[in-house]
Amino acid sequence: MIWLRLLWLFGLFACLVSATTQKSKGSEETIESEPGICDAIICKSGRECKVLDNGIPTCVCVETCPDHHKPVCGSNGVSYESHCLLHRDACVRGSHISIKHNGYCKKGKHHKKKAEDHEKPIVCFQNERDLMRQLIIDWLQTKVEEEGWFSSGKSYKTVIEEIFQLCDADHDDLLDATEFMECVKNNKTAFHVRDGDNADLVSALCIDAIIESTDSDSDWLLSLKEFESCMDPGFVPTKKRCSLEEKDYDDGAETTVDCNNCVCACGNWVCTSSACDDDDEDDSYEDNEAAKTEEWDKFLEDLNINNDKST
Repeated sequence: MIWLRLLWLFGLFACLVSATTQKSKGSEETIESEPGICDAIICKSGRECKVLDNGIPTCVCVETCPDHHKPVCGSNGVSYESHCLLHRDACVRGSHISIKHNGYCKKGKHHKKKAEDHEKPIVCFQNERDLMRQLIIDWLQTKVEEEGWFSSGKSYKTVIEEIFQLCDADHDDLLDATEFMECVKNNKTAFHVRDGDNADLVSALCIDAIIESTDSDSDWLLSLKEFESCMDPGFVPTKKRCSLEEKDYDDGAETTVDCNNCVCACGNWVCTSSACDDDDEDDSYEDNEAAKTEEWDKFLEDLNINNDKST
């Protein structure tokens, strides 16, 4: 009798396991048969659509690539086993990598230089721009005179008008970058925002950035009205970010393109322009250099075309 009872219990357990398995399979089939929220999303090469925890479909870098052997040579001088792996690497690095040619990269006497071999571009960052602007404002405020018994005083607005006329060397009622820079140079405390060999160049770039912040007509010249807005202590210059591969980067962010370093500064990517060593020794040097220059200029134009976003 005991063994019959054990046999009956074993049969009952087997039935319960079978029912649970069938129910689980049915649930999986239901989920898989539902239309995917990513079906209408088209991602760029090297990316795939994933639904985030908040339920929003987003293009992210692919985790794995198909086992497909079709080697290509990237513009960064690196060989990849497939197109997918090249595009995935570009996505992960956040840099532009194009296909140079099919097959592995050729190895000759000259190897492509690494970006680390080149210096970073000289730029004025937003915090340096804002620091210089504040130092200039502090300098102007020292010229304000309080009204007294024997003096009518001098308001901040009057000081700005006087400084504008003083700096406008050619008296055309417009202040260009050179005039502004030469005027500010008279006060070294306001002019220098960074120490080192490139201090003057950085300051000149910061002057350009200050002008751009209130240059409403984009002529790189400040009228008196624009100068007053620029020197208004209550004015807050726009904080801009740089765009690359559908991502936004903060001021000071760095990336590499081929053998050059790029830095995000005041809303624009600024890159070094060093010539990269070519891996293919059979190409004509002149044709190769011309092609590189044209391609580089076009890339920089595309790189900064969407950099008008601000936080």
